[in-house]
Amino acid sequence: MPGKTGNFIKGVNMIKGDTPTGEIIFFNEEDHKYFTDKGMMLDSVTQILEAEGYIDTRWFKEEYAFRGTMVHKAIEAINRKAATFSDFRNAFFYPYIEAYMWFVIDTGFKPDWIEKFVCNIDKGIAGCLDITGTIRGKNVLIDVKTGSPLDWHPIQLAAYARMGEITDYQRYDLHLRKNARYTLKDSHKRLGNYNDPKWIRSWKQTENHWNSAA
Repeated sequence: MPGKTGNFIKGVNMIKGDTPTGEIIFFNEEDHKYFTDKGMMLDSVTQILEAEGYIDTRWFKEEYAFRGTMVHKAIEAINRKAATFSDFRNAFFYPYIEAYMWFVIDTGFKPDWIEKFVCNIDKGIAGCLDITGTIRGKNVLIDVKTGSPLDWHPIQLAAYARMGEITDYQRYDLHLRKNARYTLKDSHKRLGNYNDPKWIRSWKQTENHWNSAA
């Protein structure tokens, strides 16, 4: 629940980053926990969605989670120009990287923020958005997925947009597939425009319920 205190120093793989709204956030890779620079533990968006019943972890497999992590790290390296697509040619997950390559070629996507922390400290919530950037001059927020499209994906992405104060960005779920193809799903179309009350029914009620239980 929001406002907890946790063992801020314990994590040996603590990652520090700033948010678009100026906060400093630490992320413990060992147990996937977020902290403020004052040591307050923040709940993740996915943790809240799971607790509220949107995410069914019965179908999650460790091997798929590992694959997703490796794909995200590779894409981050590529976007930061620390690696090239061909650097991963021999990796077991390369078809997903090739799918991302075709997405970039097809759309002309240019990244801006990469693996950026977002948060709402007052509500005790944090997360990490995958990528923002531009497609044909339009600002976009992209969430990269290596599994099947699920109903909670656009809710997660809209929450990131809200915390990052980039609600004017077009939101997309980018699904990379093992056949080196991709699908770009428009989250605005699935949930309605960010300012439309339709999607707020899903996330804001969840957020309010979570905080009322604190």
